[in-house]
Amino acid sequence: MLSQISLSQIANSIKYNYAWEDFDISGDYNIDTGNKEYKFYSEKWNKKVEGYLQQDIKAGRDTTNNVTADDMDYFNELIPNKCCYCYAKFTSVNKPTLERIDNNIAHTKDN
Repeated sequence: MLSQISLSQIANSIKYNYAWEDFDISGDYNIDTGNKEYKFYSEKWNKKVEGYLQQDIKAGRDTTNNVTADDMDYFNELIPNKCCYCYAKFTSVNKPTLERIDNNIAHTKDN
């Protein structure tokens, strides 16, 4: 049986094992870039809301329940200060956006 395993396969398995030996799947592997932490504040939020409104109007979506400037506190609590997929921290370079569940529906709290 060992005659069917090559030396390079064994070496590759050992190398792979060492590479993952200290890996913690729930660990924080974000690189500190030194960029400022991003947090919504009125001026930025208002620009984002206006941009979402223009996108929805251009796409012909119903904008009656779109997010408004008054929703800033709601979204600051809802969106943690990191990406929900890769856990990268939001910074002045890596800014958060509102991810919609259904892209055919406008930017609303429910979507």
